[in-house]
Amino acid sequence: LAFDNTPINRSQRVAKSKNVIITGLNAPQIDFMDFVMQQYIRQGYNELWLNNLSELLKLKYGSLSDSKRILGGITDIKKLFVDFQKNLYAA
Repeated sequence: LAFDNTPINRSQRVAKSKNVIITGLNAPQIDFMDFVMQQYIRQGYNELWLNNLSELLKLKYGSLSDSKRILGGITDIKKLFVDFQKNLYAA
């Protein structure tokens, strides 16, 4: 937290960073990122813990195997999730 910056709420942070977050993503990735952003807005930063990723995937897609079929391998999904967080908090 920068001392000279006024804190912003979660929905403002998402709105400010969304274009950067989705740049270069394909449609299924954008759909998942939209889902994660809404979970973050509703539930808070705890939704962004890496150990919650599998639960988010199951909630969105029903199973991990379906999420991998749609989004790619687990390495790609983790990178997508971590990059999302970096871009979200750069705002």
